[in-house]
Amino acid sequence: MDGINIKIRLETLTHHKRTEKWGKAEPYLWTIFFKMDGSCIDITPQFKIDGNATFHFTEGSHGNLGISSRQESNQVPIPSAVGEWETYLDPVRIPYFEQDAAGIAGVIVVLMEKNNVSYEGAEAGHHALNEKVEVAVNQTLKEFDPKIVDIENAMPSIRKFFEDKVEIVTDSLQDDIVNAIKSKQKLLQNIWTLLKPDNLIGYRVWNFSQADIMESDHQSIDFSHLWASESHGDWEIFGNVSAIEDNFE
Repeated sequence: MDGINIKIRLETLTHHKRTEKWGKAEPYLWTIFFKMDGSCIDITPQFKIDGNATFHFTEGSHGNLGISSRQESNQVPIPSAVGEWETYLDPVRIPYFEQDAAGIAGVIVVLMEKNNVSYEGAEAGHHALNEKVEVAVNQTLKEFDPKIVDIENAMPSIRKFFEDKVEIVTDSLQDDIVNAIKSKQKLLQNIWTLLKPDNLIGYRVWNFSQADIMESDHQSIDFSHLWASESHGDWEIFGNVSAIEDNFE
């Protein structure tokens, strides 16, 4: 199996309806791109995983979508600095069987809405998210149980294990983010924040194997997700992952 250059692109964010009669929605995104492939992990002869996942963390919180507010049904283009990653996916060699397993890449998206949290507080929450995800994912790789591997489909077995663990990690994110924000802000800021904290609208994890991409139409996959909420309105994000011909350094 050959390696491939890919681009993951979060393209647009749409606010389909407003829930507040007064005030304006001010969304921002935290994004974490990741990959597990032959460049960063190995499958040992004991069928354990050796190595760590590769991460690409994007910067910024309040205002990182390049807008201050949106009205009903507006569509926001997501800046490339927040929503784009280009990388190379290498297959992972399976010991004894002289075959390769497809590398995996993906993105974790957290959609927030600005209220009374300071920019410094929001960034502290952002970095707490990055650190927790990186530590938890790499710890998960070390805990991988080789007995669950289907030898005929090694990478799908690893992928399913990884997806389940990421879901467990993300379910506990909110407390870590709140604690990081409070530790960064002063007392009066924390009191102000408690009156109306920034809203966690939702999160979503996508992952794709190089086999998924190469076998798709035009070597490209569109993806999207709708967060429907009575309290925050309906938000929908759209993206794409595709093989590209450019070489990366």
